[in-house]
Amino acid sequence: MLNPNYELAALNQTLLTRIIETESGEADLVLRWNKCISLCADTICQLREKVRSNGFSNDEAEISFFKEIKPVAMSRFLYYHELLKLEAGELTGSWKMEKERLEKALQDASVFIQTNQDLLAYIRSGSYHYDRLYFLRGARGWPNCPDLSQFDDLFSTASDERLARLFANELLMRYIDKKLHQVSDQQSGQPASSQPALLSCIASPTAVALLGVALHKSAFFSDGALKVSKNAVMKHLGVCFGIDLSNHSQLVAQAMRGKHPERLFKELNDAFKRYMDELDD
Repeated sequence: MLNPNYELAALNQTLLTRIIETESGEADLVLRWNKCISLCADTICQLREKVRSNGFSNDEAEISFFKEIKPVAMSRFLYYHELLKLEAGELTGSWKMEKERLEKALQDASVFIQTNQDLLAYIRSGSYHYDRLYFLRGARGWPNCPDLSQFDDLFSTASDERLARLFANELLMRYIDKKLHQVSDQQSGQPASSQPALLSCIASPTAVALLGVALHKSAFFSDGALKVSKNAVMKHLGVCFGIDLSNHSQLVAQAMRGKHPERLFKELNDAFKRYMDELDD
């Protein structure tokens, strides 16, 4: 019987390592995406064979696999297919048409994520009360991705493929956003490597740490995985704002003993209301 937290997770880690090597070592984009698709397909086939031959020791192991293991490989498989289609359709003759094409692809990805926000919020919040319906084989009455039916009932639950597509669309939106900036830079004659002037954050580390807690709990960030850790969010904000948040837990604990959190978010809410009032004027 399988313990997906170890043996099968190792297959995913190997896949991600090989993807990084492929992306950095292959200059031709079409070849790069095709190689990545092959790597993902091979891993998915290995995962399926292990499920077929070994099964799961209990329902918890099965849920863990379809919630945390399979969507990682499957999301990359879908993501690189989308990149290949995006690259094949590139319009090099007109920056305006290419920009419109990329914006349409970005909108499509965003619409899918918004349409399936219930599942994404469920995962990012760390919930588990619907796990048996979402991630056990044989459950019925929940949305599926029928176009992925080549991975049959042995290897699919009601929602693992929908979750994989959500992760894939998040990755795709980041890629398209970067491409749109490149198109804009080319049109304006601005070097693609140029960066805007950096701003200085004048808020206190405590305020940024509190903001980080709120962003983390609202699942504001994604790295294409199940759930971004609070430490990862704080590290990201620390880099963005040039603030040391290594002691973020202590900062938040100190703030919670006073009225700092309520005051901070009231100020942010009031500032937004002022902005909305200005729009109405």
